[in-house]
Amino acid sequence: MDRFPSGNSERPEHVDRIQSMKVFARVAHHAGFAAAARELRISTAAVSKHVTALEAQIGTRLFDRTTRRVGLTEAGRVYLERCLECLQALADADASVSELTRAPRGLLRVTAPSDFGDCLLPVIAEVMDAHPELAIDLQLSNRVVDLVEDGFDVGIRGAHTLDGQYVARPIAQTRFAIFGTQAYLREHGRPRRPEDLTAHRAHRSKLSRSSAATAAARATSEPRSRPAARGRARSDESHRVD
Repeated sequence: MDRFPSGNSERPEHVDRIQSMKVFARVAHHAGFAAAARELRISTAAVSKHVTALEAQIGTRLFDRTTRRVGLTEAGRVYLERCLECLQALADADASVSELTRAPRGLLRVTAPSDFGDCLLPVIAEVMDAHPELAIDLQLSNRVVDLVEDGFDVGIRGAHTLDGQYVARPIAQTRFAIFGTQAYLREHGRPRRPEDLTAHRAHRSKLSRSSAATAAARATSEPRSRPAARGRARSDESHRVD
């Protein structure tokens, strides 16, 4: 059996290994370089380059070549069987991901401020009705979370600016206001300037320190597929809705 040097200097550069495997399989199927080149719509020289690259990488000859025919060597027959298995596994992997992109499924973990619960629950119910194989775990909290570290797929937050490490999209504009009861204002007076607020007793929301903010949805890559209940919502206030 002829063997090829295994050193990197003998290997053709910039040749895609998977593409070379595909080319090798078509040459074996047609028992010829020219027929494979016609099917693949590439030159015969390109077909030869791919086969030569494979032979250099594995260190042995895959075909016996004569002026009349091209036939697999014993090593070529073994390698072809494994190549076809690998190429089929690759095709299956591509198909499985394509299914996910066509129809969302699995568990989507979402974090949002506690005050957004009433707004989000109807939307989440609508999304789950539209995608029966999708489950949503909504966690309501005003604490700062790390989407990646805490395992969230989507975060909804009010902010002036958005962290560049996430894919971010503005979804709504919201404005914050100051309210007081008539009884309180009669007793303590109505503030006229922002500085007047320092003399008043007030409850300040922890959601944001700005008077106007952009609510934005932040998403990581693809939702994680894991078993889950159909949908659930959790809050820092220690109550849970299933």
